[in-house]
Amino acid sequence: MVFLGLATEENLSKVAIEGKLVGLWAIGESLGEAVAKVMEAGAAGAIIVTMEGQANFDRIANRYKSMSGKGRMGFDKPTEQKPVFMVSSIKMGEIFDTAVEELKEAAKNDPSVIPVQKVVYQVVKQKDIVSTENVMAFLEGTDKKEEVLVISSHYDHVGVSSTGEINNGADDDGSGTVSVMEIAEAFSQAASDGYKPRRSVLFLNVTGEEKGLLGSEYYSENPIFPLENTVNNINIDMVGRIDYEYEDADNQDYIYVIGSEMLSSQLKIVNEYNNITYTNLILDYRYDAEDDPNRFYYRSDHYNFAKHNIPVIFFFNGVHDDYHQPTDTVDKIEFDLMEKRAKLIFHTAWDLANREHRTPVDRVNNRNER
Repeated sequence: MVFLGLATEENLSKVAIEGKLVGLWAIGESLGEAVAKVMEAGAAGAIIVTMEGQANFDRIANRYKSMSGKGRMGFDKPTEQKPVFMVSSIKMGEIFDTAVEELKEAAKNDPSVIPVQKVVYQVVKQKDIVSTENVMAFLEGTDKKEEVLVISSHYDHVGVSSTGEINNGADDDGSGTVSVMEIAEAFSQAASDGYKPRRSVLFLNVTGEEKGLLGSEYYSENPIFPLENTVNNINIDMVGRIDYEYEDADNQDYIYVIGSEMLSSQLKIVNEYNNITYTNLILDYRYDAEDDPNRFYYRSDHYNFAKHNIPVIFFFNGVHDDYHQPTDTVDKIEFDLMEKRAKLIFHTAWDLANREHRTPVDRVNNRNER
């Protein structure tokens, strides 16, 4: 193990870190950037001091301990993740058999003066297998039935809070799940009346969105229908409420539209045409900006279609006080507004399922990495 101190270019030029565990004195610099720098330079892992004082360390350590006990959900894939440990300044001094003040000085000036140490560590991972499922319904099309339109939402939520309260998720994403079911019913009724869509439609309610878009990731990697035949994804995540931006507005008939121009020049046009024709909602594109600090484009299931160059459109009502809280309950849903939003989504979906040509992929998506 070697001591690097601050992850500056100067320090990296003084200490050979490739294949070694690296001691970082990351006080006053970005922890994420420091770790990324040493990993890119070939470090085998990192041991980090982020603050001085044992009391400060104990407070943060207890917080991380309570979080780590909950575990993290993901796919059972082999990973090359390198270990990162957080220690107190006193423990770092013990590891290098050097006084804390000397380490602080070396971190700033010349970390190469701190002698290399041999350390032995063990990382133990506990793994539990959890089964869950995506829920799908399929309506076969007619003359263009090999092409598929996917309409999605997520039916999971964040579960039970630390105080034992149930997070109901009426808006997030009960509203989207119900909308998908209503739109599916409308398509089905049209088919029964002799008006089947030309393209096939997959109604996809996914699991694990709140755990990292897991259900849609699984589908996109194990599709029921070839992705090259998937013409669009319409994703519905939170369409039952009014957010902070519109709560005092005179006109609250709005919906945020995200991603419609990312890959296709036509998808936004199709949606706007159907809005003007049928619903006349305010289509708000503020969260579609590439520099949106909320990063909503990356935070729902359409993303796993977009990264495969499938044109997407994400309908969203924005956040409110009940977001990810037990108070996100069905009595607060704005049903009339939700119905109007669902009607827009239906008409846009119907248009995409029946138009002569699929929306072209004629734009370069520069936002494929989360």
